[in-house]
Amino acid sequence: MRSCEYLKVSTKVEDRRTKLLCVMNFRFFNRNCLVEHEDPRLCMALSVSITFEFQKNDERNDTVTMHRTGDSYMCPVVAWAAVIQRILSYPGTGPTTTVNTMYDPDTGTFSYLTSDDLQIHLQIHPQIHTPNHPHQRQPISLQAQYFVI
Repeated sequence: MRSCEYLKVSTKVEDRRTKLLCVMNFRFFNRNCLVEHEDPRLCMALSVSITFEFQKNDERNDTVTMHRTGDSYMCPVVAWAAVIQRILSYPGTGPTTTVNTMYDPDTGTFSYLTSDDLQIHLQIHPQIHTPNHPHQRQPISLQAQYFVI
């Protein structure tokens, strides 16, 4: 997943070839049954399907399905379920709200995560747990462009 699909980037909106993902681009399933975003068991879905409306390679409405991994730290279903439910807990949000939306309840204002924010986070937290050895930490060096949620 390209960072420009889930983060605000410095490119002007009119020059972007990739459309930022919104809540409505995510569908969660248990077997063949759709799990609604408001369902408290969303994080227990078996898969998440993400529809990319427009990508750099000129593909439109391409849907990619990711399955539950069983890994509590890097499972795409759990991660995206948490993001979607966090966003929908904010006042005034809905299907067209972008996945980089943050809300400050103290000021009542919205902000949007950027690629610069991710770069700073990666510099502050340069290590992750590895799936095979959860108690060992391995250094990572990632560029925001290739960061995978």
